Amino acid sequence: MSRKRLLKKDLFGEVWQQDSAADSSILRDTRSARWWLRWLARSLLRREARALAALDGIEGLPALISYDEHQLTRSYIGGTAMHLGPRPDRAYFVSAAQLLRRMHRAGVVHNDLAKEPNLIVRDDGKAAFIDFQLAW
Repeated sequence: MSRKRLLKKDLFGEVWQQDSAADSSILRDTRSARWWLRWLARSLLRREARALAALDGIEGLPALISYDEHQLTRSYIGGTAMHLGPRPDRAYFVSAAQLLRRMHRAGVVHNDLAKEPNLIVRDDGKAAFIDFQLAW
């Protein structure tokens, strides 16, 4: 049995968490974007798909599962947004710096890491980054 939960709805569409017995994923759907912003929502979706494809296999970053003109599905990364939990220890920041270096070596710049919800403290205490819409 699978479950779908709305995480966010904004001008660019909806973000859903999809849970099944096997795993969890995140679905970004632009079909509900405001009509005057649909072109931009699709452009941001395309940008995220390109970034995730380039970063495939890097631990701590979401994996691209599927993508079409209107929707993107990526893997779910368990943990807590950095600003919601206790202050991470030094090891977290070391792992974040290492993750950033791996991203840059793969040719991707996130461009939105100042937004605290995009910084995840995984259950093992290591860093993860999400939300690659602005990646370059």
